[in-house]
Amino acid sequence: MKIVIALAFLSTFSAHGACKYMIENKDLKIEWTGFKTMKKVGVTGTFKKYKLSNFNSSSDLKKSIAGSTVEIDGSSVFSKDKVRDSKLAKNIFSTLLGGSKIMATVDSINDNFLNVKFTLNGKSLNSSMKYTVKNNVLVASGSIDMLSFSMDRQHAAISKACSLKHEKKTWTDVDLKLTANFTCK
Repeated sequence: MKIVIALAFLSTFSAHGACKYMIENKDLKIEWTGFKTMKKVGVTGTFKKYKLSNFNSSSDLKKSIAGSTVEIDGSSVFSKDKVRDSKLAKNIFSTLLGGSKIMATVDSINDNFLNVKFTLNGKSLNSSMKYTVKNNVLVASGSIDMLSFSMDRQHAAISKACSLKHEKKTWTDVDLKLTANFTCK
């Protein structure tokens, strides 16, 4: 499962001097892209339920981001296709160890990458996510593979459920994109 996280922040980390960076749940957007067919056609959607925690309001944006966690309710998958959403919820998220929860925690941040720990299906793995910051928006991107999270059974189930529409090819990588709009107060 390839997860690409895109977070967009600000053009520079010190553009507003001594202000404190703030973010709320409503300021986040989490998108995912799964892939089907041999041509690797992308299917994109979002999650309706998620919660940001451990964001530390600071005048240093990097310090504010480090340690932040987003808890995503995978069963809230939304692709603007009710049939697809039902298949994803049933065949992937309802069968995960520990429930449908996906955790993403920023362990550290440097000038180019966020080091993010993903916890999914009872397994935690780190991934480096490339990010950019412009106009108080952070966009980060990275990837994971379903099989890295021991999701062989879930991959087989969604592949079977969508075999015709996927032309018998469902990829194990999923991209995640997280966009965060910050305010500086």
